[in-house]
Amino acid sequence: VRTSCRQNQEGACQCGTLPCGEAVWPETDGSGLRVDTVGTNYSFRFTSPGVAPAISFPPFDVRFGAVAKLDVVQEPCGFALGKPFVCPAVVRVLDQVGNFVPTTGARVVAELLVGGICCFEPKISMDTVNGYATFPDVTVTSVPTYYVNNFGQEVPLGSNLRLRFFNPDSEYA
Repeated sequence: VRTSCRQNQEGACQCGTLPCGEAVWPETDGSGLRVDTVGTNYSFRFTSPGVAPAISFPPFDVRFGAVAKLDVVQEPCGFALGKPFVCPAVVRVLDQVGNFVPTTGARVVAELLVGGICCFEPKISMDTVNGYATFPDVTVTSVPTYYVNNFGQEVPLGSNLRLRFFNPDSEYA
């Protein structure tokens, strides 16, 4: 059986793991047919040599899923103690398969890691607007130089600062 995955107007299409076009199914990849890119007006057409007529499915749309992943679009930059970062951090939200989710109100939290150890103030929570969470005016007023481990020992942290982002409403960070 040959499968043609018809391209939609956005130009996106997937037949199994192959891009838009013709594929032999189920030998394509064993995972079946799927379209995992948000868009409208997709369709599948099935043909087999010597068998007529071809079977076509009516056009269908693929919508984005629930927020499941985060993508840092812009890392914060220009750190100076007691002053906001020069460049604000910007994070966008994605669904399980990596499609951008243009939602408003999804919570994104930023926490400060020092020397790879989490988490120190500030801890800032922002809601997305049209799929993006922007963290303006993030200011670090003090940086710890050590932490106390489970054995009560003071362990130096180093000077590597970074923000860690996560969505508290999702199992994915």
